[in-house]
Amino acid sequence: MQSVLALVANRPPLTWSDADVERLPAAAAAIGQAFQEACMTGPRGTGVTSTYQQLNQTEKAEADYLVHQLQQNPLVRRTRSRKALIAALETMLGHLSRGEQLR
Repeated sequence: MQSVLALVANRPPLTWSDADVERLPAAAAAIGQAFQEACMTGPRGTGVTSTYQQLNQTEKAEADYLVHQLQQNPLVRRTRSRKALIAALETMLGHLSRGEQLR
């Protein structure tokens, strides 16, 4: 645990000042966010890595095309909240993973 804390704070916990303790939650959140984004980004940004890697070449081309089309979609481009867009895509992914028809 001390090694992880030292990595996040960039110094061993025994040498922390009060300011280091106060900065820890924000530093940990930034590392966590970067980790989540790395986990969710597959080859060429097409989605979850394990799913993309299971596709054949034709399916990969189709996935790449769909990502491109979504990126160009005016509704997606106008969305101001990144969190709202992510939530909408996660909801859609949930429907697809359960085999539900998209409306």
